Amino acid sequence: MGSYRYGKQAVASKEQSGARTFRRVTFFTILLIVPIVVYIIFSTLPPSPVTGKTIDKGTFDPFTTVKTDWFSFRVEKTWQSVPELTTEGKVYTYREMQGANPQGLMQIYINGEPRANENFYSRVVPVSVKDDNALLSKQMQPDCSADNPNKQIQNYRTTQAETSFLCWAGGPVLYAVAGEIGDDTAIAMKRLDGSSANYTLTYRNLAFSSNESTFPKVLATFKSL
Repeated sequence: MGSYRYGKQAVASKEQSGARTFRRVTFFTILLIVPIVVYIIFSTLPPSPVTGKTIDKGTFDPFTTVKTDWFSFRVEKTWQSVPELTTEGKVYTYREMQGANPQGLMQIYINGEPRANENFYSRVVPVSVKDDNALLSKQMQPDCSADNPNKQIQNYRTTQAETSFLCWAGGPVLYAVAGEIGDDTAIAMKRLDGSSANYTLTYRNLAFSSNESTFPKVLATFKSL
C-alpha cells in the first residue's frame, strides 16, 4: 500500500510541475504579446491635431514664366514651345494647348516681322509701353473688315484705337497682332543691357471657337530682357 501511495504521489508531482511550467510559459507569452498589441493599436491611430498650428498644404500655381534672352511672359503651364518654328534671336513660337487640342499659336519676332503673305491681320490689340520694357494691353479690337472702305480690297493699311496695322479683311480665322498706340506693330522696347529692339507679337486662333481674351492677357505680362 505504501508503494502505491508513493507512486500516486510521484505522478501527481509530475502533473503539478507540468501545470506550473504551462502557466509560466503562458504568462511570459502574454507579457510578450501585450506590448506588441498595444504598439499596433497606437501606431494605427490617426495623429492628434496640434492646437494653434495649421498644416501647410502648399499652393498650386497653374501659370509659368516663359523666359528667353530677349523677353519673358506668363502663360498657363499647358502652353508649349514649338522648336521647329523657332529661330533663336529672330522668331519664337509657342502653342496654346487645352489637353491634346491646340488652341492658338503665338509668335514673337525680334527686329523683324512675318513673311509678306502673313503680315496682314484680322484683329489688333492696342498696347502701350510702360517703363520702356513692359506692355500694357487693352481689349482686342473688332474685326477690321468693318473698316473696309472697298469690299473688293482685302489687304490694306488701316487704323484702330490709334494703332496702324495691315488689315486682312474677311480673314477666315482670328489672326491678331499687338499694335502700339500712336504707332504701328513694330514695338520698340529697351533691353536690360541698354540696347533697343523691335518686337512684333502675333496670335493665330487654332480652335473651333476663338478665345479673344487669351492674347491680351499674355501681352499684359510681356517684358523685354
